[in-house]
Amino acid sequence: MSFTVTKEETYSLITLTKDSLSAAKADKLKSECVKLIKGNPFIIMNCKALTGISKDEKDLLISLEHLAKRTSGSIILTELHDDMIEMMEKEGVNCVPTDDEAVDFIFMEQIENQFVDDDDDDDDDY
Repeated sequence: MSFTVTKEETYSLITLTKDSLSAAKADKLKSECVKLIKGNPFIIMNCKALTGISKDEKDLLISLEHLAKRTSGSIILTELHDDMIEMMEKEGVNCVPTDDEAVDFIFMEQIENQFVDDDDDDDDDY
């Protein structure tokens, strides 16, 4: 799977440009995502080019989601085919129809994280 990366202030957008992952491309994608998550834990992955998700690809996406969650971030998949959405959502990976909706999703998650952080700070006052 080939891909392009666009870094924005609050997220990174990865656009997949091939319909499947070879082992070498999967490793390259994973390495790139790990670097991106360290800088900003929110990644939008546009999956319009995917025609299916193999078990290995699914496992990769799930592991990336877990890594992002550990840093209070998220992986959001966009433009997935309908049959793949349900499978990924069952595994706890967020899926939304468009990149713009993913940006909104990230904005809401960041606000939510801010409230959680503020609540933790308030607990220290008692």
